[in-house]
Amino acid sequence: MHMEKNKERRLVRNSLIPPSAELRFYAPFFLLIVAANGLFGFYCWQVHRMLSRLSENVGVSPVQLSAEIGEWQSWLQFLAVAGVFIFGVLVLMVTVYFIQRFLGPIIPLARQMDRLIAGQYEQDVQLRQGDGLEPLAEKLNELTTALRRRP
Repeated sequence: MHMEKNKERRLVRNSLIPPSAELRFYAPFFLLIVAANGLFGFYCWQVHRMLSRLSENVGVSPVQLSAEIGEWQSWLQFLAVAGVFIFGVLVLMVTVYFIQRFLGPIIPLARQMDRLIAGQYEQDVQLRQGDGLEPLAEKLNELTTALRRRP
């Protein structure tokens, strides 16, 4: 019973990392997404300018020219927007995964150190399988065991 309760607390509270640390890691990816969207907007603006110049040189009105290549351009724009959006979502998902795997264990490790400082040697730290700091947790558990054996 005690183990299940401890696991539940681990899943709800301890797996979260401090929000300031999350923001520090999310910010570059957010800026990357904004920059990609800015570049896409610049690309669309350049295509529009090119079509305007082409229609002036050919003598066809921009409306007629746009109608002829509008369908192709619409699909190209849709694919580009969808690609940027999908790329952004994938980058965000991968970022969240790695942040949770590498920074998420910091909270339980810090709590274990606080327990050791307070002289509480009964409980070992338990991380999720695959967490990035498992070797450190194992060493901390070895220290806890050694302190537990001391008279």
